[in-house]
Amino acid sequence: HNGRVFDLQASVKDLSSSQPLRIAAVGEKGGSVWTFDGGARRHVRLPGTELMRVCWHPDGEHVLTGSAEGAICVRDASSGQTSATLQAAREDEVYGLEVLSEEGLLAAGAGE
Repeated sequence: HNGRVFDLQASVKDLSSSQPLRIAAVGEKGGSVWTFDGGARRHVRLPGTELMRVCWHPDGEHVLTGSAEGAICVRDASSGQTSATLQAAREDEVYGLEVLSEEGLLAAGAGE
């Protein structure tokens, strides 16, 4: 990861799970998702600048990122591609981000 890291989240809370461990990190020069599956390791870049927050969707296949410009993006964790964007604040950063339910209920804290 290049530059300062602002947030880091693991997709699997129980390491005895059969799911691969995935770690998402965001910072001043974009973000990254690393997948660790047995001995294999894969890295995907999340484009952007000043990505402030990251959280995993309960499906384990998507990450959400919050930017310094107030945008929340839903991204495919395998490709880094953005599938949806929500403007949470017009002139301030996303300070907190969490998916609260399997259906995708989102809690976000932003300036304003």
